Amino acid sequence: MVMKKFLVMFLMLIGLAAFAKEEEVFVLPLYMTDLQNNNSYGFETASEIVADDIIQNFLLGNKVNSPRLETVKALMTNDYTLREVGEKFRKTSLIDFEKLAKTSKFGTSDKILLVAGYVEDKNGAKLDLWDTLKLASDFQIDYPYVLTTKVVLIDNEGVALWQKSYSMPLASGKKAFNAQNFSKAAEQYEKVRSFSKNIIAKDVEQNLVLRLNNKSIDFSGNIKKSPAGTEGVGLKYYKRGIPVKITPPSESIEQQLLKDDSFSL
Repeated sequence: MVMKKFLVMFLMLIGLAAFAKEEEVFVLPLYMTDLQNNNSYGFETASEIVADDIIQNFLLGNKVNSPRLETVKALMTNDYTLREVGEKFRKTSLIDFEKLAKTSKFGTSDKILLVAGYVEDKNGAKLDLWDTLKLASDFQIDYPYVLTTKVVLIDNEGVALWQKSYSMPLASGKKAFNAQNFSKAAEQYEKVRSFSKNIIAKDVEQNLVLRLNNKSIDFSGNIKKSPAGTEGVGLKYYKRGIPVKITPPSESIEQQLLKDDSFSL
């Protein structure tokens, strides 16, 4: 009876281990709102919107684990180093990965997924998404603004492991990017949320699962073995002092793989 209980507990532990998250990633929005740093409409920043959707996808899956956005904001909102990194990025378009990795607030995570959302004006200055909307609305600016979201995975040494940028045109056709009231601003907010949830978050999750869980490919199973005989690959040997001719195989290994439909990456 005791042995049976032990076996059941052992199988349960194996099951829990199988469903455990394989990677711990700290998803960090580069720009966040707080009591001292709030945008014109009270919406989350573009960085926060995308970061939250990525975190939700991670938590729903079984490959990557991540602290919730509320936890991240509680740890990092007033972090001076993060503000310095953000300001440098605004001015130079460069991210100081080493400085960011040296902060000691990432818990058990050994990787950081940095999310930076911004809009560039005609002079190349990086602006907050919602401040851009307020500015364009107040001054009736008709400009093809584009929301850019940069996502970068770095390790705890400050080395970039993967990165990708996403672009979303904010003006459509003859309709400028503006909002004369809060209701119209909320419509723009929902458009950004939809793009973040349905495009960026899904693509980031797929890319990171592949990046963090590399699979080895066994090529040997896809190679057809030659029938037993005297065939070889350009070899020559002597038997009792008499040279023996060895004919090469009719197909090379590469040709066999190309013809085999079951071989794919």
